[in-house]
Parts: sequence; structure tokens; C-alpha cells
Amino acid sequence: MQPASSFKIFRVVAWIASIYHIILGLLGTFASADIVVPIASSVYGITPQVNPQFLYMAKFIAAYMLAFGVMMGFVALKPREHRDLVWAAVILFGIRVFDRLVYFNLLQEAFGTDMARNLVTVVPIAIIAICLLAFRPRLSAA
Repeated sequence: MQPASSFKIFRVVAWIASIYHIILGLLGTFASADIVVPIASSVYGITPQVNPQFLYMAKFIAAYMLAFGVMMGFVALKPREHRDLVWAAVILFGIRVFDRLVYFNLLQEAFGTDMARNLVTVVPIAIIAICLLAFRPRLSAA
């Protein structure tokens, strides 16, 4: 039987991931460049060149963020029923950590990000992935 505190931690982390991705997805889809660029800079530690390519890619990425946020909302609402979707989140977060570390030189060249700022993004992503995995609901009732 899973402790109630473990289940609550899982739900809180799932809600945080859901709300975060839905908000950023909506902003990326509907907000102007004046809003998107500062958010990208503060959240991801990048300094993008504002051009139509960047703005279109932001909207493209925002669609995936919205879908992921909705998925995590389902996970947060009914953790036991949607417990296998946690693997999708853990894999996505794992790939994000991998990409930011392994391809750091490309990130630095493209956006001027230094490693200290990169870690400000990497560490929370890794913590969320670890929490989702560690506190993942068990099949038995709590």
C-alpha cells in the first residue's frame, strides 16, 4: 500500500508540470513576440534572435507543450488510472536533460547560454522527473 503522503507529492508534482506546460503553451500560441521572447529568456535561459523562424518555432513547440500539459492534467486528476503516462513525462524530461547537457555547446553557440544558467533549467527538470518516477502511484489502493 502506498503512503498517502507519497500519493499527494506525486499529484502536486503532476499538477505543477501540467499547469506550467499549459500556461507556457498558451502563451507561446497566443502571445506576441514582446511577451514570448522575455519568457523564453527567463524560463529557458536563452537569448533568441527575434525573427519569423524563431516566432514560428515557438508556436510549433507551444502546441506540444499544450498537449503535454493536458496529458499531465489527466495524470494529476486520476493518477492510478493514468499511471503509465508517467513514462511519457519521464522520457520527455530525460531527453530534455540529455539534450541540454550533451548538446550544451550548440545551446551556447545558438543562444549564448552559460553552464550555470543551463543548470538552473536542468536541475528542476531532473527533480520533477525523479519525483514523478519515485512517487508514481502503485496499482493497489492507498
